[in-house]
Amino acid sequence: MSTTMSIKAFHIFFIICAVIISLLFAVWAITKGDNSASSSYFFAGCLSFGIALGLGCYGVFFIRKAKLS
Repeated sequence: MSTTMSIKAFHIFFIICAVIISLLFAVWAITKGDNSASSSYFFAGCLSFGIALGLGCYGVFFIRKAKLS
């Protein structure tokens, strides 16, 4: 019995991890920006949130296209 993961399943796993990390960074940067006089943290947080949103859309697109079984 093989316990290897298919490349499609790994790709979905990797996208999910990237979305979670992007969202965590966005929350950290926005909360860090509240305590700082600089607006660069807030900008980085908003940018990271946008990236997470884009990755999520890509993940949905990939799942529909790949039709995992």
